[in-house]
Amino acid sequence: MKRFLLPLIMLVVFSAESIYTDLVKLPFVTDDQLAVPHFLMVVLIFMSAYINKKHAVVYGFIFGLLYDINYTGLLGVYMF
Repeated sequence: MKRFLLPLIMLVVFSAESIYTDLVKLPFVTDDQLAVPHFLMVVLIFMSAYINKKHAVVYGFIFGLLYDINYTGLLGVYMF
């Protein structure tokens, strides 16, 4: 169970970023602006501090590539 809990949490956080961006409208952000949270970055920092740095780097590469595929046109920016 513990093996599957961390990847499941990371997938939920990854999808929560786009859901938060779509659903939460901040009063100081206009229609032509977009406030994007970086929940995944915060979780990776906590993971490296409290769990294991090696796992955090691996998850950072994997989810950085997924972030690049979904949200940017240039691959490798967030993976780096």
